[in-house]
Amino acid sequence: MRFKPSSVLFTIYFWYVSASPNDVERTDLQILEDARLDTFNLIKKYGYRCEIHRVYTEDRYILEMHRVPHGKNQTPGPRPVVFLQHGLLSSSAEWVLMTPGKGLAYILADKGYDVWMGNARGNTYSRRHSVLKPESKAFWQFSWHEIGYYDLPAMIDYVTKETGVEKLQYVGFSQGTTVFWVMASTRPEYNDKIIAMQALAPIAY
Repeated sequence: MRFKPSSVLFTIYFWYVSASPNDVERTDLQILEDARLDTFNLIKKYGYRCEIHRVYTEDRYILEMHRVPHGKNQTPGPRPVVFLQHGLLSSSAEWVLMTPGKGLAYILADKGYDVWMGNARGNTYSRRHSVLKPESKAFWQFSWHEIGYYDLPAMIDYVTKETGVEKLQYVGFSQGTTVFWVMASTRPEYNDKIIAMQALAPIAY
């Protein structure tokens, strides 16, 4: 199956324009039940395969990635890879909270993509370090610059090695766009690993 670089962009566009408050079908109780689940178990609840991967950065932070390797009713196999990076104070959960048919990770998986969701250092899934403790001040001495310089390259290297692809699609939301441009400008060799970058609510200076 051949995928054009623009296919991710069109999928995102139709996902955005079709979003409506009237689409919400969950009861209040179901919403509360979902809110108690982490990303992995939320994805599993809706019948999708999910994997947890650990990634180690050059400066020894330990990041957790979540992967939906294929759609709900699809069989495993090689697929084009898309990488989703969350916004400020968020996590991979933002791509799946809207449930199947509405959450972008589900939609892309059902469209035939191998979906990888990153988690930046310090968030609920990536609060580990080989030496530093999260309770220490030193653990938190970073900004979006370090996320772009260390975290993104480490995760992209991991994903390309794990899947065997040379290039992937990138979707960033808010801070997820900022850190991409940090990587692209400070480590330009990574531009060769990106097919296309989709910026949702982009932030740059």
